[in-house]
Amino acid sequence: MSVEANIVEMAKAARAASVAMAKCSSKKKNEVLIAIADRIEQQAAIVQKENQKDLVRAKEMGLSDAMIDRLAGTDATIKSMADGLKEVARLND
Repeated sequence: MSVEANIVEMAKAARAASVAMAKCSSKKKNEVLIAIADRIEQQAAIVQKENQKDLVRAKEMGLSDAMIDRLAGTDATIKSMADGLKEVARLND
């Protein structure tokens, strides 16, 4: 499957998930956000390993060092992702 086709499929799945999530209670949405945040933290090493492949590809594509730096999945960026999800879960609907 091409990158473009893969992205289209992910977008379709995300759209379907958004429709399903819109029907969920606030409590359920928040539980899911916290679960995702926890999973990101638990799988940080895997996320970083896979991110290394992205960084290699970015270098091959000639992206600037600044852009590559922004793509790097460091401990801090992974923590920030998880913290951001937890923060959203604390917001009022």
